[in-house]
Amino acid sequence: MRSAEVLKPYGLDLIDLVTNGVTNESNSRKIIPVFVSIAAVQVALVDILNEINITPDGIIGHSVGELGCAYADGSFTAEQTVIAAYCRGNAVEDSNLETGVMAALGITWCRANNCCPKDIFPSCHNAEDSVTVSGPKDSVKVFVDALKAFFLFGKLTSVATLFTASTYFLKLENCKLL
Repeated sequence: MRSAEVLKPYGLDLIDLVTNGVTNESNSRKIIPVFVSIAAVQVALVDILNEINITPDGIIGHSVGELGCAYADGSFTAEQTVIAAYCRGNAVEDSNLETGVMAALGITWCRANNCCPKDIFPSCHNAEDSVTVSGPKDSVKVFVDALKAFFLFGKLTSVATLFTASTYFLKLENCKLL
């Protein structure tokens, strides 16, 4: 409930978001509700594990999951975790960057770096033979289809936000956070 209370001043009804779901039909860049819902569920899961005295040997997070890690290791309070998720979502929504897609590929990081077209970027090194790339939708689709022609794994992922590419991070500097 404390996460829900923290988000009320921002016009978000967390209970409604978590119980009725988040829809993005009207605008695929409305990701604040998605980010805060994920963060709030992570806070709740950490609280449950703490309550039953389960302590992790290690903590790993990716993307919004890093906020859950910050809460789990005591770096963030529950309130800071959901506010950070709100700020992150707000920065992305206000960025005015082009949207794109991501794709999971069955190739190495080195190979992805060597064969990606100029507008597609390796974004996540998932495993020795698993990389996520990001870029403009049409370019990524063509690239994935080309890899499949060589019997390599490639699958577009469903994302409702701008793609993560290091060349775009600097453009986020001027985003209004609050």
